[in-house]
Amino acid sequence: MSVGAPVQWRLEDREPVFDPRELSNGLVADLGEVKVEAVAVEHGLETFALRISMADATFAYSADSAPCEALLRVARDADLFLCEAGTMADSSPLHLNPSQAGEIARAAGARRLVLTHLRPSASPEQAIRLARMTYGAEVKVATEAAEFDIGAAPA
Repeated sequence: MSVGAPVQWRLEDREPVFDPRELSNGLVADLGEVKVEAVAVEHGLETFALRISMADATFAYSADSAPCEALLRVARDADLFLCEAGTMADSSPLHLNPSQAGEIARAAGARRLVLTHLRPSASPEQAIRLARMTYGAEVKVATEAAEFDIGAAPA
């Protein structure tokens, strides 16, 4: 095949690329070397945090959630905890604020914390400052095209 030549695929020539499953609390999916765990969190409607592990690396994702014990389980000793901080208010029944995200990351022993789902009106610098006060270590905010190595030492 020459460079730039169109690639033609027939569905019957391909092996399945994924195995779709409906998320449920406690679901564990082993995908080769990758283990995905879904844990129900508090968000007013059915919502799941994810814990993804491979070899010696663990990634935890909070999804939208109010503070709850389930987040501690998901983030426990994670190499990277991507945690929503969707409100700057003191408390919300649907979302964490940056301070709460930091508290959960610290209590869970997460090695790195990256905040996501900030409101457009929120100051990323203020969110980082608030999360750092309760987390006690460096905090970053997820941005478009940002890349993070899971399991690698923080830079």
